[in-house]
Amino acid sequence: MEKRLSKATYLKDNLAHSASPTSDPRHYYRQYVGVVEAGQKLIYINTFCEHRPPVCWQHKLVNDCDGGCICGALYDPKAEEFSQFGVNGSA
Repeated sequence: MEKRLSKATYLKDNLAHSASPTSDPRHYYRQYVGVVEAGQKLIYINTFCEHRPPVCWQHKLVNDCDGGCICGALYDPKAEEFSQFGVNGSA
């Protein structure tokens, strides 16, 4: 998944159309959470681009829903695809 970040057209296109300062997902702090959706194992990617991440970011999920540049997406390891991109605070 990490190797695919720089080539993930889906993520780059969605970031470019959001209010985020960069469309390169490698420039974001990233958190990963395993999820199961309809019996399928996926990885939820939580990203944020603050200059200084919250102190707890390596131990606790960052969930700041007042906007900014916090984004999320799902990754399917079997299909090797990203989907369900979303930006916190967007309408």
